[in-house]
Amino acid sequence: MQEREVVFCHPVRTAIGTFNGTLKTTPATELGRCLVRETLRRSRLDPARHRKRCDGNVIQAGNRTLNRRYS
Repeated sequence: MQEREVVFCHPVRTAIGTFNGTLKTTPATELGRCLVRETLRRSRLDPARHRKRCDGNVIQAGNRTLNRRYS
């Protein structure tokens, strides 16, 4: 088995909203896009050098599971 390097960097979370609050019209994909950008900014990783990533979420919300395609 080949050894691979795995890096965990700068976990980021979205804002916490209330039911029918200010985030109600914000798609989950947009929130995810913000998370990816902020993670890259904090970690100073070069996006051009990192083609794969793994994201996770606690609660599936909206957009029919398209969250994996937000970036």
